[in-house]
Amino acid sequence: EMYPVGLTRIGSYLSKNQYNVGIINFAYRMLRDPSYDMEDRLCKRRSTVFGIDLHWLLQVNGALAIAELTKRLHPDCYILMEGCPPLLL
Repeated sequence: EMYPVGLTRIGSYLSKNQYNVGIINFAYRMLRDPSYDMEDRLCKRRSTVFGIDLHWLLQVNGALAIAELTKRLHPDCYILMEGCPPLLL
């Protein structure tokens, strides 16, 4: 299982500064288990900020769909779209 370098760097920085950080690779989980329930997993997570990897044009629709789902489940959260440059929505 691999994670985007940008998100792991951000996560490492936050962890070193006493923030709780968790990274879930949804694509990997869904490929390994077709019954994996991403919405249920997102619903159970509690966070102020959710980071979503967005490096390639092919990822845009999926990344925006995850951002939309996350905002629906956690309307007061911030979404960090990690890529070049990172965007905070």
